[in-house]
Amino acid sequence: MKTMQRITPIGRGALLSLLLAFGLDFQATAQAQTAARIVFEAVVSAKGTTYSQIFSMNPDGSDVTQLTRASANALWPRRSPNQHYIAFFRNGQLWVMDAIGEANGGHSWAVAPANAGGVDWSPNVLVSPDGTTTTYTLVYTAGGSLYTVSASINPSAGTATASAPVLFQSGSWFAPSWSPLDALGGSKIAANGSANRSADMIVVFDAGTPGAAPLATFGAVSDQNFDPSWSPDGSQIAFSGREYVTTTARNGKTTTTIYLAIFVAVPDYSSGNGVAGISQVTAWTTSTQSFPTWSSNGSTLAFSGNGNNAIYAVPSTSFMSSSWTLIHSPGNMPDWYP
Repeated sequence: MKTMQRITPIGRGALLSLLLAFGLDFQATAQAQTAARIVFEAVVSAKGTTYSQIFSMNPDGSDVTQLTRASANALWPRRSPNQHYIAFFRNGQLWVMDAIGEANGGHSWAVAPANAGGVDWSPNVLVSPDGTTTTYTLVYTAGGSLYTVSASINPSAGTATASAPVLFQSGSWFAPSWSPLDALGGSKIAANGSANRSADMIVVFDAGTPGAAPLATFGAVSDQNFDPSWSPDGSQIAFSGREYVTTTARNGKTTTTIYLAIFVAVPDYSSGNGVAGISQVTAWTTSTQSFPTWSSNGSTLAFSGNGNNAIYAVPSTSFMSSSWTLIHSPGNMPDWYP
């Protein structure tokens, strides 16, 4: 039997006492965000203090809306499958808030103790027989290991309950990404890291089997690969991997610099250790590229660049592209949904 705990929400009145008047020129709107949106984090400052806060925007960078304002860092936002909620980390907790944002009158709930190493939502959403409560399952990092937790939300009452967290994989894991459902109704979880804390590989697990061996393990150029993100049809995984750039000075001396670039891989589950192919999407432009996220039709990837301080877009079928479209700056850790 699952143990359920009551979560005390931070309502609009309580939140107002925590608000800061930040000086970043972002537009704030209170409408429900039900169309295609990108959520992201950005650093804002006021009176000598800076915090990362959560924002959302249209895929073209318009209608930027601030969603959190509390005097603490809000990190790693991820939209729920039905776009009603956003998960994020703050003050050593995994939080869930209404998609309109707590800064705009929405509720938010602390779901489980966690560190900001990544979170994502299961594609399975359960609705109670009376239609009042919807239950979601999330995978997230805590102490390096991966856990799952269920959150049952009653939007009319503004309340939620959470199950006791369940260990999914022990070790050192980051950036979990939950795949769409396959033809048989199953799903997978990709993450970067390793069980023995020795490397950062992209690893794919069966979402229905906690503690099981990986279905596939792969990387790009080396054993340093990060930030997996499933394509909308579940057939590909975008990730950031090492790119080695060698330059030669006039005196003939060569220097090799390591950057992160965006790659796209097709996992190969037949061998349990590999991919059917890997393509490098972006190429060196004097900064790293990380945290890729897909458009709903799979044609475009948004990602962090410029020292993780700007969000760009590039066609997902590009090869070694150094020509990207700037969507918004500042910005980091984008999540594009749907």
